[in-house]
Amino acid sequence: MNSPKKRRRPALACLECRRRKVKCDRTTPCGQCTAHRSSCRYVGDRSSDQGLEQGQGPAGSEMPADENDAHWAGSADSVSITGGSRSSMSRTVPPGGIHGACSKTRVFGHSHWISTMPFIQNLPTCQPISPHINSRDPGPDASTGASVLTSQISEPFTRCKQLAREIKRPRPSRDALPSGLHESVPARPVLEVSIPLYFATFEPCYRILDRGEFYREYESYMQNPDPASASPSSLLKILLLLCAIAPLYPDESARRDLRANAPRWIHVAQTWLSGPLEKNRLTIDALQIHCLLLLARQTNRVGADLVWISAGSLMRMAMQMGLHQDPDSLGMEMGMGTGIGAKMDVRRRLWFTILEMNVQAALDSGMAPLVREEDYDTKIPDDEGSYQVLLARSLPLRLEATRLMNSLRGEPSYEEILRLGTQLAQVYRDATVTISSSHNQADRTQPSSSFLIHLLSRFLLCLHLPYAVQSPHNPLYTSSLQTALSASQDLLALLDDPIYRCLLIAGGGLFRDLITRAGLLIFLDLVNRVDGSSPFVQARQRARVEPLVEDARRVVSFARERLVNGDTNVKGYVGVRMVMAQVEGLLERELPGEEMGIGERVGRAAREGLEESYKILKGMAEEEGCFVGSGGGMGWDLGVDFVLDMDLDLGSEFGYWGFGFP
Repeated sequence: MNSPKKRRRPALACLECRRRKVKCDRTTPCGQCTAHRSSCRYVGDRSSDQGLEQGQGPAGSEMPADENDAHWAGSADSVSITGGSRSSMSRTVPPGGIHGACSKTRVFGHSHWISTMPFIQNLPTCQPISPHINSRDPGPDASTGASVLTSQISEPFTRCKQLAREIKRPRPSRDALPSGLHESVPARPVLEVSIPLYFATFEPCYRILDRGEFYREYESYMQNPDPASASPSSLLKILLLLCAIAPLYPDESARRDLRANAPRWIHVAQTWLSGPLEKNRLTIDALQIHCLLLLARQTNRVGADLVWISAGSLMRMAMQMGLHQDPDSLGMEMGMGTGIGAKMDVRRRLWFTILEMNVQAALDSGMAPLVREEDYDTKIPDDEGSYQVLLARSLPLRLEATRLMNSLRGEPSYEEILRLGTQLAQVYRDATVTISSSHNQADRTQPSSSFLIHLLSRFLLCLHLPYAVQSPHNPLYTSSLQTALSASQDLLALLDDPIYRCLLIAGGGLFRDLITRAGLLIFLDLVNRVDGSSPFVQARQRARVEPLVEDARRVVSFARERLVNGDTNVKGYVGVRMVMAQVEGLLERELPGEEMGIGERVGRAAREGLEESYKILKGMAEEEGCFVGSGGGMGWDLGVDFVLDMDLDLGSEFGYWGFGFP
């Protein structure tokens, strides 16, 4: 006689605790779900469910789940399968659901084939055996059939996976880092200075690294720097951190060595990240390396003008890994393991860092940011002491402003510009109040404060600049001129920070704002104020514009410093010298004994600027060991006619910047 079928005990723990195999206190929500910020649901709670809970079989038995297997949920729904036909499928709405499916470190939308798996039945691939493939222990809840099946497939499956890894190992992207790379790592004293300097300068705004985790990786590498055992990702993080901070290193000799090694380290990291792209690069470590790489390229002027292209790749990589969806709504731990709460915060901080890098690069490239607020639901990091929170709160506004500035659908209305400008100005004021109200004097003088001011003020300048340059012909745009000029002077004031000044002198991309935007507007406003005035008016104007003249001289000095520190583009320096000569000529043309015309002044400034630029570049080439021909003087005729051909008329707004020579 058959014994009666043993009845399964009712499940009292919540679904999340049962999935994670931890003790549940059976409250609503339970303590475990509260601590890990997970949605807490019970099988017995049918108030909002029309079918069985996700993961339940037709008879109410629990289907095994694995954190690395595909997990289905709708955009705001989760799918429950109650029978053998599609008509028996019902949807339930959990508190927050992932849009699509998770598989290992990636997230897939509904168009991906893996998202259809919960709908498919009566096929062997849909049987609940996946949790036991990589384990010889089928688990306490497994049936006898599942135990037999596990023992039959686990070992062959493991052998197949091992062979697959061996087959992929010779691929180019699986190669180890260059053999001599470890030898280029600086001595520990250099690292001990560089790492705190990086965290004090960039990390409050760009939350790329977790300080505790990075220091553990750093100590592990320093204790055992053997190339055979060292983690490539740990080494690349250390090297890229050194690249990012290289222009700021206080000792000149060590700074020169770091900057000399930076291009090589940057190219090694770029090669490691790039193709053929492997799925094993889809990790948090790889995202951190990618962020550090973009920052290092800008601080060292290595492809800094092309960062927007790379930022788009980085953003798509992050979205493929699900960072655009808040960890609370993923419905699984995405392989986070222990310390899930801290790792969820890392994902949030990293996502908003990537968004910030993307919008800043879009502003520099004059392109759309290609992401909108509705494209992500990741929560702002819970870190009130970080500048990233200030940036994250204003991110939707700055995304809208960047999209409007670079739209292909015609010019926006000036009312829209004023609306966005007012909101951006309020964000900027809030940031300055936060900095000035800091109880710690060190916080107010840290280079991170200058970095925050730079990241925000440039949006005000870029938004109003096209209208500010038209203000001499249209008084309606006077407010734009005042706002843009104030932002330009705020950017120029960043040179007073001795540490951040080094970044402005050495960097590319956003660090060139003082030449390409702020200096442009300062010179233009000067010329418009003094050009065409009577001698009496000019005498009065001289006292009024003297502070602006001093700002203009600082721009000229800054342009020369950039050239001395490795910038090979002479147009910026020669251009600002010529414009400065025009300003001085306009201010002094009525003075007694002044016989030199404005055209002659500008011609002499161009000639002297080019001669000085040639000497600087020649010295740089000799230092690099490059061949320098002995062609004598340049022998160029930089007379008045040549200068006039360079379209150096500040009254034509931007036209003066096209110098007419390569």
